[in-house]
Amino acid sequence: MIAAAAALSYAQETQHSRLDHVGSLTVRETSESMILDATTLANLEVFRNQREGTRAGTLVQVLDRTLTPPGGRMLRAWLRRPLT
Repeated sequence: MIAAAAALSYAQETQHSRLDHVGSLTVRETSESMILDATTLANLEVFRNQREGTRAGTLVQVLDRTLTPPGGRMLRAWLRRPLT
């Protein structure tokens, strides 16, 4: 929590604005998510298909309806470490 408070303080100082859009913080334990290694992600075709090495037909391609780059990064992070 101390690190999160420091990060928010730093953002407020460097952006010279309030952070009203930050409503709450959530603490997540490492035991709450699975760790998928590169081989597993490749075999499950989460980000790249095995035939062409493209995004076509992958899980991320099916699920990605995000409108912004940060939303896309968040989706990929969730797929990389899914909650148990």
